[in-house]
Amino acid sequence: MCFSTFRNAFYTHTTPRHEVSQTREKRCSIWVFCQHLEELSLNDNCISRLDGVSKLHQLTKLSVNGKQLSCLDGTVLDRMPNLHFLSVENNCIGSLNGVHRARSLFELYIGNNIITSTRDIYHLKALTNLIILDLYGNPLVDKLESYRIYVVFHLPSLKALDGVAVEMTECENAKDVFGGRLTPDMVAEKLGHSNYSDVVDLNLQSSAISMVDLAPADLFHNMHSVNLEHNNLTSFSGLVYLPNIKALCLNYNHIESILPRQKAQAPLTNRQILYHKVNSSGYGQQGSSKGSREVGPVDSLEPLMSSLEVLHLSHNGISNMANLQLSRLTNLKALFLQGNEISQVKGLEGLHQLRELVLDRNRIKALGENSFFGQAFLLELHLAENRLRELNHL
Repeated sequence: MCFSTFRNAFYTHTTPRHEVSQTREKRCSIWVFCQHLEELSLNDNCISRLDGVSKLHQLTKLSVNGKQLSCLDGTVLDRMPNLHFLSVENNCIGSLNGVHRARSLFELYIGNNIITSTRDIYHLKALTNLIILDLYGNPLVDKLESYRIYVVFHLPSLKALDGVAVEMTECENAKDVFGGRLTPDMVAEKLGHSNYSDVVDLNLQSSAISMVDLAPADLFHNMHSVNLEHNNLTSFSGLVYLPNIKALCLNYNHIESILPRQKAQAPLTNRQILYHKVNSSGYGQQGSSKGSREVGPVDSLEPLMSSLEVLHLSHNGISNMANLQLSRLTNLKALFLQGNEISQVKGLEGLHQLRELVLDRNRIKALGENSFFGQAFLLELHLAENRLRELNHL
């Protein structure tokens, strides 16, 4: 017989049953006599779980700094509705999951733990009363570029971060850098999980998205369709790297081109114009390197999104189809451009696989000689509610 078994048997044998039962009840209800406790400090002990304090419903301040705590149990925090102050520094906590259940928190000190993921900041967004946060000493602080304004952007109610007051300029910079950016963390927040390989269809309509930053793109290798209707996108930037997208819906945005349009170069000075005219001077060729030449024909541009087959771009205010550079989408089979301001059909030269083209409700007056050059497989063409008076070149 092992010692523990012998001890229990001896204790049961020598102690009356009613006394054993009473002892166990006292041991389980030790906190019953502290139900009005408001502040509790348990620093520098060997505590690894918070279970025992769940019955302290009046607790407003809890400090469990030490070395053993590895997680924040949401079920325990949920039972302390008056908790305003929580300090769990110098522990082994690797995630902030669960802390969102402490809805009344004003101050959270969780420095010198092992938090590494930006996703954990999203767990704090439910804490609308949080004004003081200390994460100093966690790997996340050094790992995340622009860490401070990243946290400030996602937690706009913060007044102090890591012992330093949050300045108004930081709030403004945070909005400029992270406002409207679609990131993997945002996807995880919307879907409720971070299993990106399980995402096949992504639907984020009306989410004020102005930029897509889903890097690394291989995280979303199983994603086949994306719906970003009613957002603020001006290009496909960020979407072009997603490897297996077949259908892309960007209706009701402000799309101008597949990639962001480059800023116009400053006008040439009179001296530069002269040098360009006089080739024998040798100066005319200085600015003619490959990187500075104007973009050539659309066919010479590198193809993009080779898996894309269906593209919706209705109601984007598009007036110039050529600027879109759609010919780079060489495997496109269906293109929807209804409800724009298009006056000329052009820029489709590289779409040799196109089967369906919808141009209803635009401003097209006539079709050009090369409007459908290369569309040998086109089966459906929709031109309703335009300004056509003749069908030459159809």
